[in-house]
Amino acid sequence: PGVPAPTHRTAAELEAFLPGLLAASPRDVGTLDLVVRRPVPGAREVLAEGELDLAAGLVGDSWIERAARGPPTAGRTPTCSSTS
Repeated sequence: PGVPAPTHRTAAELEAFLPGLLAASPRDVGTLDLVVRRPVPGAREVLAEGELDLAAGLVGDSWIERAARGPPTAGRTPTCSSTS
């Protein structure tokens, strides 16, 4: 017997799961393990500290430029510059 093929959840399944996941997440406590910015495509900078800007996201990261180049259907959304 071979290894089963990986399965991927649909967008609807992920969206249905999200409210419960967020409700269970701590709001006042947590650990930030790593801050990495991408100043240009293909480059990564690990930061000891970073500055978040409401309009630009992580200062020095090129997310906003990269997000603006791609279609929204590619999962690029300028309002979502931070991930976990």
